[in-house]
Amino acid sequence: MTSLKAAKQFILDRNKGISQKAIYYWGITLKENPQLIGTICLWNLSKDRTYAEIGYDLMPEFQHKGIMNEAFKEVVLFGIETLKLHKIEAYTQYKNEGSIKLLLKHKFILQKNKREEGFPDNRIYLLEKISSETL
Repeated sequence: MTSLKAAKQFILDRNKGISQKAIYYWGITLKENPQLIGTICLWNLSKDRTYAEIGYDLMPEFQHKGIMNEAFKEVVLFGIETLKLHKIEAYTQYKNEGSIKLLLKHKFILQKNKREEGFPDNRIYLLEKISSETL
């Protein structure tokens, strides 16, 4: 965020999306400490509510400790079991080895011929025809 005003607007936008069930957003904390260390969300849901994107971030000092793996699994299960999603898509930079490893671990598949317009360094991964048994 570049300013307090932008941060407040970000929170207002997320709260609006949450109240409209257009976005599902979670804060990530450690069990023994309520300090926010990351976030994870399902958003950009399709009109028929069978597709969503997953987004996530974690403070660098908490990466590579299995924290995001635990949160990621629970959010994907929520998407499958509660929201009844058929597809979940993720966007990550091609150099983000940790994110790519996380996506592959959870059976997301690189969409080799698909690119995000305006973000040439991003790669798109997809989990489709999913069920809780596949995780």
